[in-house]
Amino acid sequence: MKILIFTTLVALLMTGCAALAPQQTASATLTGTWDFELSWAGERQFYRFTLTNSRAETCKGQVYYRVRVRAAPEGSVYKPAYRYENGELRILLFTDICDDYKSFSGKVSGSTFDGARVFYNIMNAYEQGKVTGTRRR
Repeated sequence: MKILIFTTLVALLMTGCAALAPQQTASATLTGTWDFELSWAGERQFYRFTLTNSRAETCKGQVYYRVRVRAAPEGSVYKPAYRYENGELRILLFTDICDDYKSFSGKVSGSTFDGARVFYNIMNAYEQGKVTGTRRR
């Protein structure tokens, strides 16, 4: 009987704590318009994205937010989405393919981004180009 009461109490406490957990939202310091520059193989490409606080649909298991494309090379992005966690920003450039995709991945410090374009496939991930970014004011 004591075990049943203890188990019920633990279940109630865990459920209550889960119900009080804050909803995950996009960081206010991250939302807004960003300019990114990709440098690779002697070439440069420019992107302008607006990071929103609206949830995006992706095939990933985590929470991602919508990215509005303001400027990008033709065919380089499709329904992009982003995720920010522990100072790391990952912008999925394509959200319709789950096992073979590209992202801008790197660190955010204040209003700057420093990272790489990363290609992912079933077997591995590899960097292809340096990406820098600045949040517009």
